Amino acid sequence: MRTTRCNLYLPGHTVHYIQGRKLGEFQIEFPERCRKVTLNDLGAGWFEAVLDGETYLGWNHDPDRVTMLARHSVFGEVVYIPFSKSLAGVRRDDYGRRTGRYVLYPAWCGDDEDAERTGFRRCDEK
Repeated sequence: MRTTRCNLYLPGHTVHYIQGRKLGEFQIEFPERCRKVTLNDLGAGWFEAVLDGETYLGWNHDPDRVTMLARHSVFGEVVYIPFSKSLAGVRRDDYGRRTGRYVLYPAWCGDDEDAERTGFRRCDEK
């Protein structure tokens, strides 16, 4: 069976469970540092993020998660977590109850720090 899940933990790929836990702790302990973001799904894992009036281009290996977070961002339920350059959204059940969170660890276009650390810049391919 095909899946979009992979074992790479680089920007643009899967969030490691320890990283996910740390992001959740950061959201709880420092909610004032997390900023609301609106996502525009461009397809194939590409998206635009509108943050503080600026638009940024990003990519993630899981296009379904990008689409889902873009839907949730319209309702103000997606935040940018600055210390990790990640996005997190609320997970809800069929009754609208909060049941958890979704985390996205995107590769941001033009992010020289990520390019240095990972050795590649996926966004240049767009």
